[in-house]
Amino acid sequence: MKERLNNSKDKVIGTIKDTTGQVFNNEELEFKGKLQTMRADLGNKLENLSENLEDKVENLADNLSDNVKNLGGKAENLKDGAYSRANDLIDRVKSNKKDRKH
Repeated sequence: MKERLNNSKDKVIGTIKDTTGQVFNNEELEFKGKLQTMRADLGNKLENLSENLEDKVENLADNLSDNVKNLGGKAENLKDGAYSRANDLIDRVKSNKKDRKH
């Protein structure tokens, strides 16, 4: 936010210098004003880029976190299914042993 305020201030001052330079036919002041205005515009564009990048990184992190949670749930389901199948197999083996004894 502080950078945006500084950029706005620089843009206003740059515009004033540019206009003053034009009115008084002072090319150096006009040039400095244009330069200051361009620097302010570039600063605002960089702030926008930074904010957009920050938002995208945050969204990516949220999506990654959600995907990890989903994978954790799927892994838990697979583990439960494997335990269930293993217990079923053990029960069948025990049942076969009992049947052979009789």
